[in-house]
Amino acid sequence: MKPVENVIWLCPIVLGEIEFGLCTATNKDDEKQRRCRAFVNAANEHFVQDMVVETGRQFGYVLGRIYERYPKTDPGQSTQKYLSMLKVDVNDVWLAAVALTHNLILVTDDGMPIIKECVPELRVENWLD
Repeated sequence: MKPVENVIWLCPIVLGEIEFGLCTATNKDDEKQRRCRAFVNAANEHFVQDMVVETGRQFGYVLGRIYERYPKTDPGQSTQKYLSMLKVDVNDVWLAAVALTHNLILVTDDGMPIIKECVPELRVENWLD
């Protein structure tokens, strides 16, 4: 499906992060959580971009660009530890992959400096500025 202009798209990673936030909220307001889940469920019907085979390819591409620019010094180090050392969240790599797959602008207030540096064709905007 080709994205429509001026529509906010979500992906399963964002939905997971929203659910995690609801599950770990320190101030549990059952009614607010119910309304938030209802909103997310309604959005699922029309505004979620699937993670498809191409998303996996784009994930590998983004990681490859990071590894190219910032080579690992310890080949035995796990990808997760390596990304943590660079202050790169693996979920941000997946979000970038979804945006690249569907030719979308990634809207986030996370600076994502390493990803933006390594993948300059990724369009990122912060609407909170």
